[in-house]
Amino acid sequence: MTDEQAPQGIDPTIPSVARMYDYYLGGKDNFRADREAAEKII
Repeated sequence: MTDEQAPQGIDPTIPSVARMYDYYLGGKDNFRADREAAEKII
C-alpha cells in the first residue's frame, strides 16, 4: 500500500501494530512506517 492510498483519517507516517503484524505475515496492507518499525523490532 502506498502513502497515496491511505484512507481518509489514517496517517501513514505513524506505525500501527496491526499493519506491522500484516508485514510480518507477508501481507500487502502496510506502509513504509510500519515496515521500518517492524524491522527495528526484528
